[in-house]
Amino acid sequence: MIIFPSKSMLQKLSVIVKRRREDIHMSQTELAKGICTQATISTLENKGCFKSWESVPQIFERLNLDINDLENEFNYQYGDHKLKQIEKNLLIHNFSKAQKRLNQIKYENLDTKNLLARYECNSGFVDLFVNHNQDDSISNFNLAINKHQTRDNQIVIGWSYLGIALAYHDLNLRKQTKCYLKLAIKELHICFQKKHKVDEFRQTIRFAITLLAIIDNIDEPEICLIESNLVVKKLKQSHSFYCLRDFYNIIGDCLIKINQKEKAAEYFNQAEQLQGLYSYSNLEKLSLFFN
Repeated sequence: MIIFPSKSMLQKLSVIVKRRREDIHMSQTELAKGICTQATISTLENKGCFKSWESVPQIFERLNLDINDLENEFNYQYGDHKLKQIEKNLLIHNFSKAQKRLNQIKYENLDTKNLLARYECNSGFVDLFVNHNQDDSISNFNLAINKHQTRDNQIVIGWSYLGIALAYHDLNLRKQTKCYLKLAIKELHICFQKKHKVDEFRQTIRFAITLLAIIDNIDEPEICLIESNLVVKKLKQSHSFYCLRDFYNIIGDCLIKINQKEKAAEYFNQAEQLQGLYSYSNLEKLSLFFN
């Protein structure tokens, strides 16, 4: 592997070197002996102005690391960054931009099941909303679910089940639509059972909003009401107001559909009181799926 000096490469290199050195209880001085200075190792590990790139192969050899470990770490970061951009485009319904970015990804650099699952899932949504090809979208979603499934990518599996449900909805296959929505709900429950970092928790909440708004739009208010209340409970347990306003609006809409207008008004009022807090700005656009 040829190492090209860059800020992103330095970030990956510093993590790998420090983690390995500490794992084998080696001091910076011991690592530097005969290769460079202790200050150079310190600069490297703290992502400073590192210039001794020629010493990297020797450092890796002393740490008994394969230089390809650096390439694998770099490839993962490359794929994660690109896929996050696409996922952001999909969330704000900029499907043409998502397709353009998807076409620029180097598939061979996606070397983990998680990255491959996300790629196939994103491809499924592009096929569904840009190419309007339900068969190809279902095929891609199934690849994400069946070929690249891991214990850590329930959120991707959930999105894939939701995508299949939307494809079947386009084909007017109501029974299959409901079946896959139920599977998506099951994955949502699994996601909530896990301990999350803040960013992961918010990803789950964004998935929940999309899923429940779609369930509401296909006239399943009872199911939507139960699940929305569960999400609100999770938010309150986490002392989070993240998108809470949106869930109150969804609950209010469900209550109107089951003729509980007074109770619905209470939730709409609570949503209004949360004006100014973060909300899912594209919530109303979800109805476009069903026009």
